[in-house]
Amino acid sequence: MKLQFLDKIKVFIFDIGKTIFDKETQIKCSKNTIEALNLLKEKGYKVGVCTMRTFNHIRDIIDFDFDFYILNNGSFVICKNKVLIDVPLNIDITKKDYLTYTPYETFYSSDKAKEKALENGFIAENEGAASKFYNLILFDIEKEELERLKTNFDAYYWETTKTISLQNKGCSRINAIQVLIDYLGFKLEQVVYFGDGPNDLEVFEFVPCSIAMGGCFPGLLEYSTYQIDTCKNDGVAKFIFENYE
Repeated sequence: MKLQFLDKIKVFIFDIGKTIFDKETQIKCSKNTIEALNLLKEKGYKVGVCTMRTFNHIRDIIDFDFDFYILNNGSFVICKNKVLIDVPLNIDITKKDYLTYTPYETFYSSDKAKEKALENGFIAENEGAASKFYNLILFDIEKEELERLKTNFDAYYWETTKTISLQNKGCSRINAIQVLIDYLGFKLEQVVYFGDGPNDLEVFEFVPCSIAMGGCFPGLLEYSTYQIDTCKNDGVAKFIFENYE
């Protein structure tokens, strides 16, 4: 029997890492999860992702044609070939070691930057720097520098690794979700969001219906509607089959 809070849901939005793909245990998104996503689409639901990952990387690891892609943490949004948000970052880069993200691929500025990226779970695909980019990843950022950067840019910060992702002010996951659902003609209460990490917290606070993964960042649980099994145990697939098959 479907959980009652799902009765109004028309739009499914998934974070990727540790939600529908676990890089520590998987090379590609599991067959069960792909089947579950196809089941949702067959039943007429809109299905998409919200991530900092690139479009090319998503297609490499997830064999599924999503209805929409919220990329670069909300700086670029595409829905069935219609670009809804396209706001590249305008900043002079002074550090030597950094990553630049476009919606489609990533660039690393040096071997050290690539090493730092892979060590901290970021994607590092091409050497060099993108001429037009949407996220800038800087390493070894102290609190003082973080506060200065946050004055002019929106920022995601990983305190344990002192790593920061910068994007233009006003570009965020929650802004992107609002623009998307306005375009699709739905209301916020018709959206369910699945996530696991601290960068999902702003969405959990914003979206009325949110699903936390097993083993998630504890701060999500205060705002989550429900918690499911871990990604490595196919938590999303189990949840979808239990409620929609």
